[in-house]
Amino acid sequence: GEDAAQRSAGAGDGGAAKKARAAAGPHLGEWIEAPACAWRHPSTVQSKRLGARNLTLPARIASQDGDVSKDATAGAVLAAAAFNVASTSTIVVLNKMVFQTFRFKFPVLLVCIHMAITWAGMRGAAALGRFELKPIAMRHCLLLALVFNSYNLSSLINLRVNSVGLYQVTKVLIAPAVMAAEWAFFGKGTSLAIKLCVLVMCVGVAAATVSDVQCHAAGLAAAAAAVAGATAYQLAIARLQKRFGASSNQLLTACIPMALLVGLIATPVDGLLRDEGEGEAAMGVLEWNAKFGGPQTYLVILCSGVAGLMVSLSTFLFIGVAGPLTYNVVGHIKTVTVLTAGWLVFGDFMSGKKLLGLALTMCGIVGYSVVKMRESSEDKRRQREALPR
Repeated sequence: GEDAAQRSAGAGDGGAAKKARAAAGPHLGEWIEAPACAWRHPSTVQSKRLGARNLTLPARIASQDGDVSKDATAGAVLAAAAFNVASTSTIVVLNKMVFQTFRFKFPVLLVCIHMAITWAGMRGAAALGRFELKPIAMRHCLLLALVFNSYNLSSLINLRVNSVGLYQVTKVLIAPAVMAAEWAFFGKGTSLAIKLCVLVMCVGVAAATVSDVQCHAAGLAAAAAAVAGATAYQLAIARLQKRFGASSNQLLTACIPMALLVGLIATPVDGLLRDEGEGEAAMGVLEWNAKFGGPQTYLVILCSGVAGLMVSLSTFLFIGVAGPLTYNVVGHIKTVTVLTAGWLVFGDFMSGKKLLGLALTMCGIVGYSVVKMRESSEDKRRQREALPR
């Protein structure tokens, strides 16, 4: 009897200890080393009996197996999409001014300026209490830094050595590449309906944007590297957010210093990307500053950096709530918008082939949205049925 009482008391003590550890939450090692989908914190994840609607965004991300969009509300996805479209459209205009008006022929250095402003802005927001910092393992930060800079450099080289037509082909191929990589590396498949919608969309974008495709060995290698880099970057964002249960703010803030360091090391590539026929081809940063520097120039570069902060944040946020594939699908809405606006507002020529391509693109995008909403509703219904009564 005494032995039984002691065992009962020991079990009670063990239960109390477990409750204390649960209330304290995971320690740093658990944050860093926890496998994908394994981390749950009592302050962010409510009881499963309350349903998925009570999960915060980090919990929703952590609770999914490769698809972070199942529990995200339609409003959150639309808001993230609008934020991403607005920020990317803004940075295109500002970067065009930086490169053409002020002759700043240092694209890698400009990206480094963007990352520095991004890091300062995110740290400032954290200091003001807008979000809490989260430790991310150094090796994962380095992985994301290498992937981001590889994606950035491969895109610049792709644009530099290939025709506009082949460059557009690489942009079209990113969505199928994301689907293939998720299936090959993470075992995440997509339904036949999703595949058909993406196929229709890609055919439409190709018909509307691709012309004068010129191929050579170096160009094909650069195009393949650009597609692989973009795919790896988007998947890395999604998987790391899910692995650490981190919000877009937390992951971006943790990884941006390492990305900035790698980018600074890669700045000599700027000298290889400039056209030799331009007068500024041999001009260094100091010479450029002496010739073009001034308050207006610095202000535009600063505004470009702020837009870069918005682009980075919106990209991490959008992939976090919608997933890499949806991020690519929405990206093609920007293509449709730009081409349609050029036709209606500026009187650009609209051929029958381009018009058909835009129509097919929109059909694919609308079909994709409908199928995703239907599949999301089915997933939520199955989750509710699986909850204990």
